[in-house]
Amino acid sequence: MEPSAEKTVKAIRALNPHRLLIIGGTEHNSPSALQHIKLYEDEAILYTFHCYAPFEFTHQQGVLQTAPLYYNRKMEYPSDDIDRYRDYLHLLGKEDPYGQMQRMDIEYLRQYLAPAKKFLQQHPDKALWCGEFGTIRHCNITYRENRMRDMITILKEWGIAYSVWNYLSTPNDGNRFSLVDDDNRQILSEKMGRIIRGEIG
Repeated sequence: MEPSAEKTVKAIRALNPHRLLIIGGTEHNSPSALQHIKLYEDEAILYTFHCYAPFEFTHQQGVLQTAPLYYNRKMEYPSDDIDRYRDYLHLLGKEDPYGQMQRMDIEYLRQYLAPAKKFLQQHPDKALWCGEFGTIRHCNITYRENRMRDMITILKEWGIAYSVWNYLSTPNDGNRFSLVDDDNRQILSEKMGRIIRGEIG
């Protein structure tokens, strides 16, 4: 991927030296991939990562990926039932998933997002943006709010800009993450709106 990214940056810069470019890493822009991306001496480049961890929560009972569809369980967040989370990774053949963790909560998210914090510490002159995070729409709204609050708490604490996935999915989207009603475009939860704006921590 890296040679392609470098060629792309050079080609764009030859035509437009000031256009804002966004560069992310492999594995769906995972935080851990930030350590491997090439950095540029270019103030108009923004580095990004996404966060859908824990996947079995954010994509619960989703129909576009085989594992969540097959696992087919409603998930809570936060949760003391860590075995419910472990079972999903056992399904994928992973041994000792979540290690010594006893609970799924904000501390797991801090651990998962730690590479983003490290990136900022190592490269304070670079702009970092969490370009996507969210939870599938049919998840219980309270649990969606809980994870959204924890994500934004961490991002604000570390000074990372963010955008949420997503405003509105098309009706035929199998994995709908919409935050608003299909018809009236009103947010599904006023509390969610306040959380996204950073008013509730």
